[in-house]
Parts: sequence; C-alpha cells; structure tokens
Amino acid sequence: MTASPHQSPRNQESAGGRDRRRTTVVILDVDGTLVDSNDAHAQAWKDAFAEAGVDVDYGQIRRSIGMGGDKLMPHVSGMSKDSPEGTRISNRRGEIFKERYLPHLRPFPGVRELVERFARDGHRVVVASSADEDELGPLLEAAGVSTLIQERTSSDDAEHSKPDPDIVQAALKQSGAEPGAAIMLGDTPYDVAAATGAGIRVVGVECGGWSRQDLSGATEVYKDPAAILAAYDASVFSRLKSGPASGPAASRGHLSGTAHRATFPVGIMLIALGITLCVRGLAHRGRIRTPSESQLGPHGSAGLGPLERAELRTLITRTS
Repeated sequence: MTASPHQSPRNQESAGGRDRRRTTVVILDVDGTLVDSNDAHAQAWKDAFAEAGVDVDYGQIRRSIGMGGDKLMPHVSGMSKDSPEGTRISNRRGEIFKERYLPHLRPFPGVRELVERFARDGHRVVVASSADEDELGPLLEAAGVSTLIQERTSSDDAEHSKPDPDIVQAALKQSGAEPGAAIMLGDTPYDVAAATGAGIRVVGVECGGWSRQDLSGATEVYKDPAAILAAYDASVFSRLKSGPASGPAASRGHLSGTAHRATFPVGIMLIALGITLCVRGLAHRGRIRTPSESQLGPHGSAGLGPLERAELRTLITRTS
C-alpha cells in the first residue's frame, strides 16, 4: 500500500498548507531507537517459526530486525511472507509479540525529553517505522511520546519496506519538508540505507544493538537518545534549518564529544548501496552468514561480522 499524497504540486506548499521553505522535520524510527524492543521482536519471530516447526537461528533473526517483515521472512527462512505458511507465521508473530512482549517494553533513557526538545526547537516530529500499524500505536505509548508525534508512517504506508526508502519518503511527504531540512534518527543499517536513499541525513544510535562501525553511513552516531540530549547543542539537530542543506555541516563533519560524523553525501550513498545490495542479493545466494550466539556482541548485538563488512567494502570499491 502506498502513502496517499498530501502534497501540493507547488514547491512551497505541502501537507496542511505548510510552507516547504520554512518546515524542518525530524523523522524517527521507533524499535531500537525509542523503545528497547529489538530483542522482543526477534524472539516473537523465533517463537512463531518454532510453533510452525521451522527452525530458524535467533542470531540471524536478530540481525534482520529493522528491515520489513516482507524482507525478513525470506531472508531468514527462504519463505515468502505472502505464501500460506508465511502468512500464518507472520500473523502468529504479531499475536505473540502483542501478547507476550509488548506489555513489558520500556523506552530508552531520555526519549521523551529529546522529542520534546525537537518540538521546542520548532521541528515537526514524524515517525517512519517498519512496524505494522496495529503495533505502532502501542509502541509509541510504550516510548511515552504518542502525544508528541505529529504524523506517522508504518509498513502499511509503503510499497517497499526498509532498507528501501519508501517509508522515509512517505514521512517526508507528510511532513511538508524538503530533504535538506530533514534528519532521521535510527538504530540499524536499514535505517541508514532508507534515509540516504530518500536523500536525507541520518543520525544513528547504538542502543538497538548495532555498533558505531555498522552505522558508519550515519552523519553522527550516539550511544542512545540520552547521549544526544546531553550533546544536543553540538549536534547536527541544533543546526537543522529549513531549506536545502548548505555549508560544511551539510557535506562533512568532525569528531565532537560522543558523536561521530561521516562524509556526506557520497560516502553515505555508497554505504547505503552496499547494504541494500547485500540484503537483496548476497543473502539470497547464501553469501551472508549468520554469526553464532558466541559471535554476537554484548546484549545480543546484531552488528555486522567481518564477512559482511568485507562484502560491503568490496561493493563500495566497485561503485566508487
């Protein structure tokens, strides 16, 4: 399902008659970014597969959380989500997640305060999540920010899920902002690929289980939302202005406190291309291997292993 258009043909107008030249937006991922839910999603998938008699490695599922379910299922099991068995497993996963895990989820430190700061600075706050629509509302409640979100897009609002850019593009259209006046906040390489594919900057957080190295395409990387809040005045969010991004801050960065900036936009786009090709192509040919539980980092970190990073480096070299 594609997002319905809310945008006037004229460049200066958009959703709700807002002036595109004056609108700035922060686009938020939810799972692993605002709410500590990535492990719960992975376990719900594991439980649903197990009930159906399908043996799927938890580590492989965990590393796939963040992409849409339509991509996750064939990636980890070789089964189409649209097949009869795939549909049953997917539906059961949703039931398990909502019954067993959702009631126990908690936000990461500093989430509400950070979103309040975005709003206080005059930015529109829009959600772009791979979650199903019926799960997104409760997730935002768990994050404690449901009353602060002005628009939201879910997997139901895009034809292609992350790491494709459709969901981010839908959120950008709803916000009424130009790409240069938008920043996404996310926790996975799939968020990085989706944001850069939509032509916007992305800030990463490591609290979802991916490392700084795995999020190397992000403009800045922080430990969690609380760390962004602590360094807010030195962050890219404090310099978010309406209209096209310009000046050194838009094209390159520097090391500052807990944040790390990467070259933008060429380096990011190459990383995004590499991630997308890995997900779409290499995984289906069996070239992406899932680490054993012992290879996962602290708290079940879902970061890329040496083989995946080597694949990305090769792809980046070929396309540079």
